[in-house]
Amino acid sequence: MISLPLNPENPGEVLACLGLFEIAHLYEACYGGFKEEGGRVVFELQSSLSLRDLLQCIKDAEIEEVSREEFSGGARLEFGEEEWSRWSPIRIRMKFPPPREIVLKWWLNPLFQKKEKRKEEKSFLKGWSGNQKPLNVLGELQEKIEEVGVDRLLQDFWYRIPFPSRGFDARGAWDPAMTGYSFKVIKDSGLDKRKKKEKNPYISPLCEFLAFVALRSFHPREVQRGNEKWIEYYLWKTALPHNMARLALIGVLNREYLLSGWRAKIVKRGSLEKGGAYGSLGQAEPIFL
Repeated sequence: MISLPLNPENPGEVLACLGLFEIAHLYEACYGGFKEEGGRVVFELQSSLSLRDLLQCIKDAEIEEVSREEFSGGARLEFGEEEWSRWSPIRIRMKFPPPREIVLKWWLNPLFQKKEKRKEEKSFLKGWSGNQKPLNVLGELQEKIEEVGVDRLLQDFWYRIPFPSRGFDARGAWDPAMTGYSFKVIKDSGLDKRKKKEKNPYISPLCEFLAFVALRSFHPREVQRGNEKWIEYYLWKTALPHNMARLALIGVLNREYLLSGWRAKIVKRGSLEKGGAYGSLGQAEPIFL
């Protein structure tokens, strides 16, 4: 049994717990759920794998780009070959015996739409700019996890370091007043006298890596409220298998089995003028059940 205390107001921490569930599910049938314990919320994962096993699995994994030819299988894609490295699916090869692998591509589906529709139909949850490659985004997070080390993460699962957020860990989300400005603009501003490293927000690289993985199967409900975009997610208090947990996250359970519901706003970052804005998850507010 793995027990992880978390802040349910931080959607990144919730998704990260489910990312751990996603990896454990590759190896065996396991169950996950949430409970309140001593005034805090805890995620429980019923698995024969230990937390050390799963962290070592993440640290040692090989991450690679899926080739355009392998992905398309001869199908005609709606975007050019020159765009591929910015949108390609990512394969994660887990070395923990027996070896397993998963392919992440949750950000790619909108590109099967006509080019003029892409902006409006892409997922709210793509938290990096169009010039960044998914392979690099995930690879850099894994490098930081390795630097922090498994032993440190076993003591403090959400250990945070100064590092550019990829939009998942709400503790590292910028204030909405920063809307329309990229990290580079803020960090290079003459108004900010801090050292370069200190200008990064403090984020958990493990939180963001696992949230990235979780979205392979676990998709919060994306909702539009006026001109604002939000996600909604629910915590459940019964240990559920992977396929049922996916439905529980969006509240498809009798309310007696739900622990709490949450709604988080998507804060825009990047250059609005150039149409390159991308999403960042903010702190969530409760949904009254």
